[in-house]
Amino acid sequence: MKLLKMVLWVDAALAAIGGTLITLFPGWVFGTVLTTPPCEHAWYRIAGIEAFVLAMLMVLVGLKAEELWRWAWTFVFLTGALGLLSILKSVLDKGTTSASPAWLTGGIVSAVLAVLLSWGIVQAGRPRSPASPQEPSSAA
Repeated sequence: MKLLKMVLWVDAALAAIGGTLITLFPGWVFGTVLTTPPCEHAWYRIAGIEAFVLAMLMVLVGLKAEELWRWAWTFVFLTGALGLLSILKSVLDKGTTSASPAWLTGGIVSAVLAVLLSWGIVQAGRPRSPASPQEPSSAA
């Protein structure tokens, strides 16, 4: 359970930071860091707000991980799909953009988070042995 909670917190922090940066500075993130073609900044800001709200959901699931650990599969799917998309973009756009290393790095980080989330869920889903009651010590 500890691993699942830790990965949820890390994933939530990355999503919140990324979402905030995308929302507040879309031109810098997409124009300078990722060197993508220009697009309406409103779409970038919408994606940033969605990332921030997703981070809030990760925190809520992390707070109740003992009861809601199955919900974390949605984050595995999302994180894994984003990682795969980022890696494919990096590989397929090789040489056409200078942002390929940034896309590849983001894809690898997402893939690692998806694997760690999966492992945390597997650990959380294992049956636990019931706690043995404390036997009172006999004072003789």
